[in-house]
Amino acid sequence: MRSSSGAGRRFASVRARIVLIVLIGAALPLGLLGAWLTRSSVRAAEDLLRGELRHALDNTAAGIRARWEDRRAALDLLAGNQPLLDALAAGHLDSTATAFLNAVYAQLGSAATSAVIRDNAGRVWWRAGDDGDRGRGDRRAIVQLPGANTLPVRIAIRDGESPDSLGTLSVTLGVQSVLPAGKLPSATPGSVAAIYDRTTGLPLLRDSIGRDRLSDRAFEHAGATWVVERARLDDPPFDIYLTSQLDPYVGPHRRGARVGAFALAAVIGVVLVLTLYLSTHLARTLESLAGAADAVAGGRLDRHVAVEGPDEVARVATAFNTMTANLRATLETMARRESLAAVGEFAASLAHEIRNGHTAARVDLQRALRQLPGDDGPALLAGRALQRITRLDQTVTASLRLARSGAVSAAPVVLREPLARAIEQARHEAEPRGVTIRDEDGADESVVVNGDAAALEALFLNLMLNAVDAAAGKGQVSVRVAATGGVAEVRITDRGGENGNPDLARAFEPLYSTKPGGTGLGLPIARRIAEAHGGDIRLERGDEETSAVVRLPLR
Repeated sequence: MRSSSGAGRRFASVRARIVLIVLIGAALPLGLLGAWLTRSSVRAAEDLLRGELRHALDNTAAGIRARWEDRRAALDLLAGNQPLLDALAAGHLDSTATAFLNAVYAQLGSAATSAVIRDNAGRVWWRAGDDGDRGRGDRRAIVQLPGANTLPVRIAIRDGESPDSLGTLSVTLGVQSVLPAGKLPSATPGSVAAIYDRTTGLPLLRDSIGRDRLSDRAFEHAGATWVVERARLDDPPFDIYLTSQLDPYVGPHRRGARVGAFALAAVIGVVLVLTLYLSTHLARTLESLAGAADAVAGGRLDRHVAVEGPDEVARVATAFNTMTANLRATLETMARRESLAAVGEFAASLAHEIRNGHTAARVDLQRALRQLPGDDGPALLAGRALQRITRLDQTVTASLRLARSGAVSAAPVVLREPLARAIEQARHEAEPRGVTIRDEDGADESVVVNGDAAALEALFLNLMLNAVDAAAGKGQVSVRVAATGGVAEVRITDRGGENGNPDLARAFEPLYSTKPGGTGLGLPIARRIAEAHGGDIRLERGDEETSAVVRLPLR
């Protein structure tokens, strides 16, 4: 039998496995889901911020392109007008060409701070505004003047598609003249914009961060994380950067994610506590079932398990209790059958010995009757004893035949005859015990059945002796015979005595008896005889009486 400590370790392992299943099947996936949701929330916030930065960059680039198109059209007209080309070809600039150049320059307005035209020899042909140009370059090259918030533009003057240059137009534009009107579009509060000339690599706006940091998608600055979006322009060759702090934007999402993580951890904790509680309760019930099963395996069939716990466990407990009850009943039945078999074997041996003794006694009585003269008292007593021995021998023979084959010899029997003999024998037992046997139907011989008279006599005698035992001391036993519907009914009733067999449902069980020293075989034998005759027996209980009713088919 397993030890209690072994069972405890076994069910502790069951609890651990249940908790492990919950952790792997629920807690771990929930934790991973929470981490994924937290990361996804932060990533979504970052993507949203980058989307806003990209939208602002697109607006800025579109504004710069539009403004640059306006300025470039005026500059192309200033460098490629026909009066200027004619003057340069003729070698002098007349008043008409000068007036035209002044008019075109006037269109630039405040966008240009100075303009100058030189020929290839470096002579100044025309000047407007404050000429700050000090460099040289190719057509439409943009040069940043260090320390100035301006855009010097140098354009080669050519006649049509000729590769030869006639001169150079140098114009200084204000940076704001090519930027969108007003402030640059802002994505979020605190966002920073930076514009670099890709040709020179110099900033066009004041930059407090540095281009090396802006080249990354994200960087750390001033203790905060910044994200960067970039737009590239080909004409003008600008790189536009827009950066903003990430933390203020994703902070609410991270706080929400932390709150969600704490809530999820609390839920997982509650689930684990409930799992521990339920698994402990379940394991305790299973341990009780296992202990009961071990006890049954050890032969203790009286163990009963409390029906509690979940439905499935309660069903197992109910099935276990039913199983043990059925097992007890089966073993009891087997024990009774073994007892009956032993009793039957003993009864057969005893009947054999009785018949041998009867044979010797019958021979002696027959010799005595031949030697006794007349019908005096001794001869009468010997003749009566001989008759009784003969009937007893017939009864034993019929009982053996019934036990072996389950059938009786079929012959017409006047039911009153075996009944009268049974009444006569029962009175010898009843009168000393103060019990009166009343034959309420007299000597009616109209009721005839097929069967064995000796077996029927034994049947009625068993029932009458049971009735005498129940009515002992102050009762009476009545016998009544009736024939209706092709069935003969014999009712043997005891009145006024104690109830000798309170459990009528078990009265016909072999070896069951409520009488001290009783064998519990009288009623089972009576039922066997009645069934062999095609009939049956039932017990009926009234307020102060109990009746045994025998029903036999009429001949």
